[in-house]
Amino acid sequence: MSQQIELSVGGMTCASCQRRVEKALTKIDGVSATVNYATGMAVVESDQPLDSAQLIQAIENVGYSASLTEKAVEKYGVAEFRRRLIFSSIFTVPLMLLAMVPSLQFDYWQWVCALLATPVASWAAWPFHRASFLNL
Repeated sequence: MSQQIELSVGGMTCASCQRRVEKALTKIDGVSATVNYATGMAVVESDQPLDSAQLIQAIENVGYSASLTEKAVEKYGVAEFRRRLIFSSIFTVPLMLLAMVPSLQFDYWQWVCALLATPVASWAAWPFHRASFLNL
């Protein structure tokens, strides 16, 4: 009789993250895991009794967050990235207009572009920077 546990995995930003989480889970004896990067879900199956704390610890050891869930797509990925997308859009639209429409450019417009781009490249892109650093 096979046992199955669904986990919500936070912090994945690419397919490499997905493979890293799968690899960490399958290192546990008797465990087979399928991780879906798009939904932030991991489905773990085993013929042996599963210890959810051990699974969560294995994921956290490779730099991601995890929690037990039934259908926790909103847990980390969707809501957090939506907030970052809206924030980025507010700064990126005027940045693109300033950079691409010469009639809107004024003296020292490049400094305004730098000020508009800084929060987008730092705060809004932080999950990607963090994942890149963890994968080094």
